[in-house]
Amino acid sequence: MAALALYQDQDDVRCNEFGLLVRLGFFVAVGRRYRMEIPETVTLAAVKRAALEMVATAEVEDDGTEVFWPERLMQVLTKEEAEAERSTMMAMRRFRMITG
Repeated sequence: MAALALYQDQDDVRCNEFGLLVRLGFFVAVGRRYRMEIPETVTLAAVKRAALEMVATAEVEDDGTEVFWPERLMQVLTKEEAEAERSTMMAMRRFRMITG
């Protein structure tokens, strides 16, 4: 289990990459988090569709730079929410190991 910071700094493209993987089915929303999965197929059409969905989130900044906002296509939590969720799940896992 991991909590992923989508933006470490301004030059980080992790959010774009994760967004594409979500759109392609490598991560599936389960409640408020994502579970990693292997999609049955990944077709060229699916890749094109995922890329177009990502491009649709783009906005032009004041300096003319085009910026993608893939988090608009995903379920996201604040850092505090993600850390609390992760801590709860880890505690539940430890409890099951002790009582199991």
